[in-house]
Amino acid sequence: MQATSTEIGPSLFELFPSSTVKVIKLLGYSSFNKEANKYKAYSAAKRPFMKEWQNMSKPGLSEGEASYWLQNGGWTGLVIPKGYIVIDIDEKVEGEFIYKALLQDKLSFHAIQTTRGYQFFFKDDGSIQGQDSSVLMAGGFIGDYRLAEKGQIVLPSNNTHNRYWIHIADGPLSPMPLYFQRLMKCSQEQRPFPI
Repeated sequence: MQATSTEIGPSLFELFPSSTVKVIKLLGYSSFNKEANKYKAYSAAKRPFMKEWQNMSKPGLSEGEASYWLQNGGWTGLVIPKGYIVIDIDEKVEGEFIYKALLQDKLSFHAIQTTRGYQFFFKDDGSIQGQDSSVLMAGGFIGDYRLAEKGQIVLPSNNTHNRYWIHIADGPLSPMPLYFQRLMKCSQEQRPFPI
């Protein structure tokens, strides 16, 4: 996408000034999403709906293409730009605690509040080598890693209810804090202590 994000939110070029920004089609609730079960339909809505979406040499959507897709019920996604990492926390209470701690620590980060929790953007320090989900992290919380040019996130738009940019850093992002380091694979049900 060239100059702006998708109908809601800040310019992606301003958020990620040192990297290539690639916006892609996600299935969303377009006519191609055939799932009858609303929970499965939501999961399907987040899936990429473009071939070679991770190939950064292939262009993403133009602003006009993204707008047209959104008008037809689709969603748009952002391929995580090079040099950045996203921590995805799918638990609202836990995500809110983390969000408040990051603000209190005066760290520089971007954040999206999602239907299920929060997504936090940091400068990638290279310590996380592989994309992973359901990870118990050093801070005691469970989340997923979305890595540059491998992962993607749903961009907030008029079509994505309860998904908003809630924090934008004023300058360069902080490196990913130590408390997001991977300890072990662990689901919410397997966690060794309560939130």
